[in-house]
Amino acid sequence: MVRRRIFGAVLGGILTLWAGVVAARMVKDVTTQSSTVLPAYKASGTCLPNKDQCTHKVGRLWFTVTNYGFFGNQTNRNLRDCITGGLSSSAEFPGGSRVEYLFQGALWVGAVVGGDTLLSLGTDGWVFDSERGELHADCEEAGAIIKRSINPNSPFYHDSAVSDLDIIAVMYDTLTDPGFVENPDPQDGKPFKPMGLKIIQKSYSWAAGWGQDWVMIDYSIVNLGRKPLTSVYLGVFADPDVGYEFTPNYFEDDLSGFKVSVPNERLAICPDTINLAYVQDQDGDPGGNAYRLTSTTAVTGIRVVRAPVPLNQVKTSFNHWTPNGTVSLDWGPQKSPGRKNFSGGLGQPEGDAMKYYYLSNGEFDYDQVWSALNHNSTDYGYGTGWLPPLSDASAALDIADGFDARYVVGYGPFNLLPLVDDPGDTLKITLGYIAGQGFHRDPANFNANLGAVPENFRDPDKIARYQDNLNFQSIATNARWVQRVFDNETFIDTVQCGPNLTDSVERRFGDGVPDFKGPQPPPAPIIQITTNQGEIVLRWFGKTTEQAVDDFTGLKDFEGYRVQMSPNGQYWTVVGSFDKVDWKVYWLNTRKIDTANTFATWQPSENPPLSWDEIQQRYAIYWDTCDNKVDSISDPLNKRYTFNHPIDPDKFKAPTGVRSPTPCVQWPCVDVTRCNPDTTKTAVRVRFPVVGGGFVDTMFYFAPVDYNLGLSQAKLYPAVTDPDNDSSYWYQFKISGLYPGQPVYLALTPFDFGVLTPTNQLEPLETTPTSAAQLVYPLPNEESRRYSYAVFAYDLAGGTWRTVPSAVMNYSAIQTTYAGLWDTCNVRAIDPDKFNAADNPAPDPSRCSPDTSRRAISIRFCDACGPGGNPVDSLFYFAPSDTFKISVYPNPYRVDHDYSHFENPNNEVRDQAARELHRMLNFINLPAKCVIRIYTLDGDLVQEIRHDKNPNASDAGYESWNLLTRNAQAVTAGLYLYTVQSSQGVWTEDGLKSTHVGKIVILK
Repeated sequence: MVRRRIFGAVLGGILTLWAGVVAARMVKDVTTQSSTVLPAYKASGTCLPNKDQCTHKVGRLWFTVTNYGFFGNQTNRNLRDCITGGLSSSAEFPGGSRVEYLFQGALWVGAVVGGDTLLSLGTDGWVFDSERGELHADCEEAGAIIKRSINPNSPFYHDSAVSDLDIIAVMYDTLTDPGFVENPDPQDGKPFKPMGLKIIQKSYSWAAGWGQDWVMIDYSIVNLGRKPLTSVYLGVFADPDVGYEFTPNYFEDDLSGFKVSVPNERLAICPDTINLAYVQDQDGDPGGNAYRLTSTTAVTGIRVVRAPVPLNQVKTSFNHWTPNGTVSLDWGPQKSPGRKNFSGGLGQPEGDAMKYYYLSNGEFDYDQVWSALNHNSTDYGYGTGWLPPLSDASAALDIADGFDARYVVGYGPFNLLPLVDDPGDTLKITLGYIAGQGFHRDPANFNANLGAVPENFRDPDKIARYQDNLNFQSIATNARWVQRVFDNETFIDTVQCGPNLTDSVERRFGDGVPDFKGPQPPPAPIIQITTNQGEIVLRWFGKTTEQAVDDFTGLKDFEGYRVQMSPNGQYWTVVGSFDKVDWKVYWLNTRKIDTANTFATWQPSENPPLSWDEIQQRYAIYWDTCDNKVDSISDPLNKRYTFNHPIDPDKFKAPTGVRSPTPCVQWPCVDVTRCNPDTTKTAVRVRFPVVGGGFVDTMFYFAPVDYNLGLSQAKLYPAVTDPDNDSSYWYQFKISGLYPGQPVYLALTPFDFGVLTPTNQLEPLETTPTSAAQLVYPLPNEESRRYSYAVFAYDLAGGTWRTVPSAVMNYSAIQTTYAGLWDTCNVRAIDPDKFNAADNPAPDPSRCSPDTSRRAISIRFCDACGPGGNPVDSLFYFAPSDTFKISVYPNPYRVDHDYSHFENPNNEVRDQAARELHRMLNFINLPAKCVIRIYTLDGDLVQEIRHDKNPNASDAGYESWNLLTRNAQAVTAGLYLYTVQSSQGVWTEDGLKSTHVGKIVILK
């Protein structure tokens, strides 16, 4: 079968046309226009529409949006991400896996204008190449993408940001130049007629756990034209190709479908509506009998959560098809009498009229896997009246078992008044592009139920059994989150449900006003990072983080911090974890009996996690009334409680298989003997008095929240415990033993304790390390690099000079450590460049001689001075340290060796020829401002690198060379010389000089 038509020769033509086509900015004075549509572009010499794309990477779904009409990247990684400059992803899930779930998608807008049916779109995935779609940004900087973030550590931090990454683009359909637009339409031959649309596209992604698997896109559509647009339909087109990037033709086994509802999380017989259009892989691509890292076990789909009027009041359509260059195989489900395209097929919508038909026909196509069955007169759950399947039975089976699936969901009709009217209209549509993991859970499901047996695809029981074994739980949960974040659930109601409306379930509702806000992990603290040779010190101030109230839950829910490190920004290792010492309380609800086993039900308390002290205050005082109870632990915090028997939450930490006591099934319990001190149990029985007499008698256990490692081990001032004292919120964590020339990604990720009650559950939220990552070079700062000295002392007992252990000091440290003792001689500072060599080992007789002829300095240490004490004199000198001298690695550089751990850490470059452009030779311990020159032995200049960094940046002393000459040619094997020149001076073996000279060896 033929895949698609839009690529190949078209691209070369686009690039040829690009340089010669001109366009201009939007016309602002709408009152002077007499045409139906205002031109967004007008000839002005050299103005070209801005074209850019950015990838959401703060969560696990890496998803690209553009400012020229489509989302995804057509699996073309040469489209660079505007944020990182690196490779983009289409809808890669999980990020970094190279498993893609999308080729491209786009907004479609159809309307009737003066009796003519028009449609504007970014791409249709067939004829309209995304480079020549009908939506474009303004030109140059006026059309640039805007980036914002709620993360204060992000370079895009902005007060008006909505999410961890907002990407905002504005596009218009008013460009008609054939150099940019398929004009005329190659299918119906009609010239492109703009409707005068301005489309504001805002996409949002969140780093928190609940938002990591989806991206929200919010469109606002404005009519800039003169005429009203009537019978407007808005649609979202998707061409989801599912597969591992390096698997040939991986799109040929995809299946599309539509999931209207899923079982309610609390009561399965009460369904939750999610209205999800999706595409899945046929079987999840197992390797043999098991799934592997490259398997496509997830699923992605689109849920629309807002249309211009409430969704239950609009006509909704879902149409899917499998396009094909062979007309007889170009097919999609259609209700009789159906509509053929210009080529005669029933699939790919060609021309504005057929695309508009797909948006407005009100059909809900049956799932693709049912495509070999005839739904004309037999209802298989999708109604009757459908056109029969393809007459070629093998082709029908080829579609039913998975092929190149496309779909569009449409909503309407609406009207859109021009902006010049008072008031003008804006149509809004908001959707989530959603991923869900674990969709395929049985590698044998497809083959066991359908496989390669044609009859199976005409057996409704086997098709249903195959679909029943697919797991929608994860994507359904994420679809619910899209709705909740769009419109926060502020109201609670009980609704009747079930087959006869005899069951009831608690449902939460929003107020209908968009919020675009979800529960957040605690806000990022203020971070300070300092570096030294092979060492990183992370310091942070967490008062705002720990005192923050979650707007979504209304709780102060901070739990702890994690320090995470990565070599490439993708694969992270926790190197430090610090959390509160607290426990979540569970209790035995004796009013809620499991009738099958006559066991009461364990359920979480309504309270947030409790500290040791709070557990004693809430429970131990009632447990202590049992006079026959033995001690469990002593009072570890010395609180001197009025009760004698504290509860040890680390002992009572699991549910106990206890049958519900018969007298206590009905509350209150009046059996006063039920205070069991049995210390062999893992749950503790507590008796609460009830007003009016009697007792409530039940059992509790305490589950630790996270690891209960404590925060004090990272506190900078652990003795300060007063929460009103800012010093109690300062922390420090040191990472040592790092390779100085190898940068690492470092992230501090605060997390909360989530929500866990009988009616509400929210997993603990932690900032993703990707969103908080900073690239850090474990190199000394500028002062340490430029002014570092090794300290030598004279051993009076041994009669030798020795190095003072760990005494590589900069100028300031020398003054702090030694000058204060020497300063008793009224000499203000020590010049380490003067006292720089071994001298006469005899201490200066005058005890503190300012003798400027000496090369070593005599210092008196008076730790024991005073009555009966004796001062101790010693000799010191300071030699420039070679620890921080300029060096190059790897040296020699061997072309046949694998240096990918720093040259290609993200495994982005796999082609051997391309790797030549990504080779890297590293210079470290450079001055912040210098010039590096590489020469042949004959003195010919090979390359010149101007190094200019912020002296306080961790990479101030780092630079790299890609082993290319000034003519962009790969260097040959041999011996090269390099120089480093700086007006600030560089350390050499002879001290501080203006130029450092070194050698580089390249072996091939």
